[in-house]
Amino acid sequence: MSAVLEPLKIGKTEVPFIFEEDKNLPIVSMQLIFKNSGSLTDTKDGLVKLTAKLLNEGTLKDGSVGFATKLESRA
Repeated sequence: MSAVLEPLKIGKTEVPFIFEEDKNLPIVSMQLIFKNSGSLTDTKDGLVKLTAKLLNEGTLKDGSVGFATKLESRA
């Protein structure tokens, strides 16, 4: 298992991206970290809230309801 740190270029911005591969188990894990992204008590929609909404949109095949149903069945 090895980790590779390489920047992901989006326009003129470079986002640090850590890729770590381990072929022992078929598991996918993703973690998004946003610096200075607000708090739980913010009254205005911010970056974290937008990201959370995007992650709940589901897939093209299943849509948001089908995606949520599949997540609930695995909880």
